Amino acid sequence: MLNQSDAMMMAAVILLDKPSGLTSRQCVNHFVRMFKQRRVGHGGTLDPLATGMLPICIGEATKFLRFFLESDKSYRVELSLGVQTSTADTAGEIIKTLPVPHYDQNQLERILEQFKGVIQQKVPLVSAVRVQGKRLYEWARSGQSVECPVRTVSIHGIHLIKHSEHSITLDVECAKGTYIRALVEDIGRALGTCAHVKYLHRHWVAPFQDCIMEPLALFDESMDVMKIGAADFKSMYSLDALFLKWPHVVLSPLQKKQLYFGQALSFDACFKSEQQVALYTEDKRFFGVGVYANHRLQSVRLLRA
Repeated sequence: MLNQSDAMMMAAVILLDKPSGLTSRQCVNHFVRMFKQRRVGHGGTLDPLATGMLPICIGEATKFLRFFLESDKSYRVELSLGVQTSTADTAGEIIKTLPVPHYDQNQLERILEQFKGVIQQKVPLVSAVRVQGKRLYEWARSGQSVECPVRTVSIHGIHLIKHSEHSITLDVECAKGTYIRALVEDIGRALGTCAHVKYLHRHWVAPFQDCIMEPLALFDESMDVMKIGAADFKSMYSLDALFLKWPHVVLSPLQKKQLYFGQALSFDACFKSEQQVALYTEDKRFFGVGVYANHRLQSVRLLRA
């Protein structure tokens, strides 16, 4: 859990249980006001209607946001069958309705099996991906047509929770870059109908699979953040919690200084090539991330010295 020192406080990760109805940016702004500093970011966008784990990085932790974006994630999603909307969720306008063919659990399981593993996915039109210099949602707002790119994503697991004539509830574990809305629409088509997201909740972002989230209401903007300690929030972690399962490298003060000066270290270790490692001082303080290749160690991201 979070170290009581102010220095660690300024490199903290908060596991927010995002409420429905707020954008991820609005949640970040809440913590900007609470911590009275601009360096606040989130580790993976959740749609306004979605709930669940939204890692909030405070201070120096924002340097390491990309490692959240590259992490695996787990969701619970409810599909509403027979209705297609402009946004692939309940926020959009209904643009198509189709009858829902009869299916049994065995048929559904066989269809879901098709979406496990490495698959191709068309990026939703309401996403922030840039095409020809504009974000896709900007193209959508302008009413102009544009071809949405196709991406390769990995679905580690799809678990059927329950189903009825017009509804299916799934747990999905996936790699970075997966669009749950696109997956829902693809499953609807595979069933011979259409579908949109009725409910979406993110269970976890790796490596915080078994960690506690706390609601936004618990984080009062009027709190004195410099007096916050481990006992105040169960969802607040020091930055190195993100890297506990990574290979660790302990460096001397001189080696640490060399990395901060941009020098690569000659280093012999039993790591695979291009292995990313967590960097620690001799007194077990995390100070950054490095990469090991060709018997040399280079810095990737370092905390402020």
